[in-house]
Amino acid sequence: LLSEDSYAKVISFFIGFVVCILSTILIQNKVVNLEKEINPFLNGSVYDFKFSKKWIDSCDEAIKMNIYKSSYKAYKAVTNTCLILWIVCVLGYNFFGFGIMPLVMVTIIWLVQTVSYCRESIKCSKNNL
Repeated sequence: LLSEDSYAKVISFFIGFVVCILSTILIQNKVVNLEKEINPFLNGSVYDFKFSKKWIDSCDEAIKMNIYKSSYKAYKAVTNTCLILWIVCVLGYNFFGFGIMPLVMVTIIWLVQTVSYCRESIKCSKNNL
């Protein structure tokens, strides 16, 4: 059984999680609406599950190229961040008793990112042949 203090922590965590998700969605909505005012030909709503597809389909080639360049820069930034975090986790595991879980989590994130990038790259290469 959980103590009253534990219940308070769980409820606080849940409320904080919901507030973070809602604020992220609302901020994204404001940014998307501003972009739609600047470029009225863009379509999509952040509340739609197929937002990304609708948004990309409505973009012209210049905007798509900007998205792709930005995505690649984000890929490189996450790769470098994962490498640094992985080294920190290995050192922490060996010298500070972090345990294996932080290392596993960073490795999973890094693998998902790398594999998804590689799969999409192969898929795009096949489409261009």
